[in-house]
Amino acid sequence: MDPDNPGFNGLFTLYPNPVEDYLFLAFHLDQPGDYIIRITDVLGRDLLILDQRTIQPEQVIELNLSEYIPAPYFLQIESPDQKTRRCFPVQKID
Repeated sequence: MDPDNPGFNGLFTLYPNPVEDYLFLAFHLDQPGDYIIRITDVLGRDLLILDQRTIQPEQVIELNLSEYIPAPYFLQIESPDQKTRRCFPVQKID
């Protein structure tokens, strides 16, 4: 359980990790919700931002990481009001 983000627990599945080309983010929501999704490097620089979008229950988003160099990254999911945020480590491999 994540005490900082109790509303986000169990709402997302990220696979495969480590990832070669495509990373999948599956949402397990009771109802549609608005989220901002971003991928950052270890220095916190934004590499990909999916602006606020409405995510449907059980929706899966495909993220193409094939052009990224092998390295650690972070996938962040946040609510538009920025009150709720979750960060997942992601390892890109060849």
